[in-house]
Amino acid sequence: MIGGPFSCGLYIHIPFCLRKCSYCDFVSYPVAPFDTARYCAAVVKEIEMALEGDGWPEEVASCLAGASGSGALTPRTAYIGGGTPTVLPISELEAVVTAAIDLCGRGAAGSGGIFEFTVEANPCTLSSYKACKLRDAGVNRISLGLQSTSDQYLTILGRAHSYSEFLAAYRSAVSAGFSNISVDLIYGLPGQTREDWRRDLQRTADLAPQHISCYALTLADGTALARSVHSGQLPQISDDLAADMYFDAASILSEAGYSHYEISNYAKPGMECRHNQNYWENGYYFGIGAAAHSHLPGMRCENVPDVAQYIECVEQGRRPLANVEWLTPEREVSDAFILGLRTSRGVDTSALAKTYGAGLVGEYAERLEKLRETGLVEFDGQRVRLTEGGMILSNRVMMELL
Repeated sequence: MIGGPFSCGLYIHIPFCLRKCSYCDFVSYPVAPFDTARYCAAVVKEIEMALEGDGWPEEVASCLAGASGSGALTPRTAYIGGGTPTVLPISELEAVVTAAIDLCGRGAAGSGGIFEFTVEANPCTLSSYKACKLRDAGVNRISLGLQSTSDQYLTILGRAHSYSEFLAAYRSAVSAGFSNISVDLIYGLPGQTREDWRRDLQRTADLAPQHISCYALTLADGTALARSVHSGQLPQISDDLAADMYFDAASILSEAGYSHYEISNYAKPGMECRHNQNYWENGYYFGIGAAAHSHLPGMRCENVPDVAQYIECVEQGRRPLANVEWLTPEREVSDAFILGLRTSRGVDTSALAKTYGAGLVGEYAERLEKLRETGLVEFDGQRVRLTEGGMILSNRVMMELL
């Protein structure tokens, strides 16, 4: 097996969508020309390679063996994302789910193994039948990409669904027995008003999902939406309005009983996304599929993004790595600060010092004190966290720490 005894998250990437959304710069492709059955077979084989410890370059295998001895990789959460995993035929998606559960240990959900298994879904690709099959296969959390309750803005975003289709998919998930549902929203859309956004928040909160993510729109270079805004075809909202929308989310969702536990994420008590929390705690995770990333002892690595190349590598029994980055203690400490400060808990500098040494952590003392004086962080000498003002200016904070 590839490692252990260490816990990690398992991420599986399905890079296919009905069509590319206008704002998306993720590794995803319109599904039509691809042989999804062959891709899923490659994903299952990569999972089997992980079970057997096959296919790693010698230097990676040596690093893993040296870091973890002979114990087993122990995924504690699983997450199938994309792309749109639910664009797949249910038989193919079930095969991937089953293989993931095999990797994590059958029956793990009841014995302290996987306690959270998420599948992302586009509303127009989640039928009642598909929701029931996923629940029966062992998935216990659904993440629905709503983005807006306005069909006008859904069109601008290039989404393939309407608000009514989202409501139907949400009801399907509830009827299938899902009691852990997350809903994604985006704010700062071209032409969006504060009233539009507050309506999105209230409508979503009224449904009472267990988890809500609120992401600020990013106009990524090369995307269709960025081109439309930069050419003046669509208006760009001001930074002040985007900040107001951020605070509207914090206010409205707090009143609705949600905890603001990470810059963009809100949850009912005890329903925080455990898989993502592991990322923010700089924990280990293992990525399967084209373009999937991993953080393993001593390294970060990523798979090749090209689907055909990915399939060819796996079919030949080779690990489909694009590159490997070897991590220094300095890099691990930096990552721990950058990721941990996204959360309401912040970073326990004492725990970090025990792991990586007081000297490395102490190098951040002057920068943290400067940020505290400007009101962007709270620091009591042990735990450092962003203030509400620091959260809206988190990019500035991260730059100060780098």
